[in-house]
Amino acid sequence: MKKRLEVVNLAIFKPGLEEILLIQREKEPLKGYWGMPGGKKEEGERIFETAQRELREETGLIKDANPYGFLKCHEKVLEDGKIIYEWNIYGFKFITSPIDFIEQSDEGELKWFNVREFFKTKIIPSDPYLINLLSSEQSFDARSVLYRENGEYFLKS
Repeated sequence: MKKRLEVVNLAIFKPGLEEILLIQREKEPLKGYWGMPGGKKEEGERIFETAQRELREETGLIKDANPYGFLKCHEKVLEDGKIIYEWNIYGFKFITSPIDFIEQSDEGELKWFNVREFFKTKIIPSDPYLINLLSSEQSFDARSVLYRENGEYFLKS
């Protein structure tokens, strides 16, 4: 079995929580899908330090403010009944000004989406669920399972 990676996802909202910043992934897994910016925890890093580093690296935002929300999610991707990816996802909610980010990072294109319409695009299937949890004022411990069939990813209940 593959090692379970520790990663952060960043739910970056404009004030009022009407728009969220998403990135179109340029690397596998989930290449071509839109999702929350984020990345892998590095050796010796605390998870909040990972969130701050990924915020700077993927968006160009330099923000020392504390996040407004947090969640932990155990997620795995199954194909033909076998686990092909497995993550502990630590989600952080940030509220920021829309003028402070870069439009393209090494990881992909960044774009603001209306929170009532982002699900109409090709989004990482578990992200609407995680974004909904992060948009609340609570902390959560969640689980999700994605399935890969013919190169496409699905969230099945």
